[in-house]
Amino acid sequence: MFLSILAFSGGMRLRADQWARRNTLAPLENPRAAGDDHPVWENIEQLCRCGLITFVPHLWESDSGEAEVIHAYGIKGVGGEQIEIELGEAANQAGLRLALEFKAQQARIEGYCWTAPIKNTLPEAQLIGVGRLTYRPHTRRTSEWFAQLKRERPALDAGLPRNG
Repeated sequence: MFLSILAFSGGMRLRADQWARRNTLAPLENPRAAGDDHPVWENIEQLCRCGLITFVPHLWESDSGEAEVIHAYGIKGVGGEQIEIELGEAANQAGLRLALEFKAQQARIEGYCWTAPIKNTLPEAQLIGVGRLTYRPHTRRTSEWFAQLKRERPALDAGLPRNG
């Protein structure tokens, strides 16, 4: 399998189709920057300011409406469960180790903060934030989601190089 190393900057994007029923993306810092003045953005911004919703980074196949999630890419201080943050850190370390040193330095100089090895068949991969309630209900479905996250973790990071 051939891999490309993709670098991502701090301008994480979020999926808007869950709220506005459309498949467009907008920068997390200002969801209305893409010319969208739908009233839902004001509500989402308020929920973010109150700390009730966060956007957890995920690697996606592309930014199209038909794209699927590759895996979560949690970033400390940005969002994600501890398992997702560990997976994001492992992906970043793998990207840095696999990249040519001068390319990694150039990416840092240009403001790219995170890396990930991606299959060459996914050249349009994107780092996109997915909205998640900060305080999730204690329900069977939430428990099932978290149990699935724990079960899938070994399969997700099995191919990532380990430190040392």
